[in-house]
Amino acid sequence: MASSLIGFPLRRGVVSVKFRETSFDLLKDLLSNLNKVNKDNLDGLSTCSGGFKQRKLVEYIFLITQKLRLDPMVGYHAVELLQRFMVKQLTVMLAAIPTQGATSCEDVIFDNLKDSFPLTLFSCVLLANKMFLHHNMIDISTAVRFLHSLGISISKQNLLESELMVFKGLDYRLSVLNPLVYVEVILEVLGKVFG
Repeated sequence: MASSLIGFPLRRGVVSVKFRETSFDLLKDLLSNLNKVNKDNLDGLSTCSGGFKQRKLVEYIFLITQKLRLDPMVGYHAVELLQRFMVKQLTVMLAAIPTQGATSCEDVIFDNLKDSFPLTLFSCVLLANKMFLHHNMIDISTAVRFLHSLGISISKQNLLESELMVFKGLDYRLSVLNPLVYVEVILEVLGKVFG
């Protein structure tokens, strides 16, 4: 983490900040910008937000990353990707279903998601892993063998299609602002102040 590179989407491009190599003024401006972007994001939150950060889901994602010997950061990013993707999927599903009754609507959505959810979750882990090229990369054959060991029968083609579906569902944006970005910047500021 000490040498990680952070990319922040700004209006004019991406600013790359290396740990312990930036000025205090730049970090202060970056935190102010992060705060503004965060407030804007909070104003536009869906009612589904936060529902996919439940303890059991997070534990499951981290068990997968542990079994595959991936960096824990992959797990954190997979949780964020899953959250964003599922909120978008649920929003689309809720808009497409006519409002009859709350129970029937929930049943329809549950039936649509129950079979594909484990694969969607695993696709988020694979996409998050691809963000960390300097760590253990999981190839498609290893991923299929891992899923088979969990009792999920899937072909390489279906796994790739699931990964592409999640990637498209995220509008091809894997790296977005999330709590980890804030923590890294705050650690950088503390390193400047006390280091």
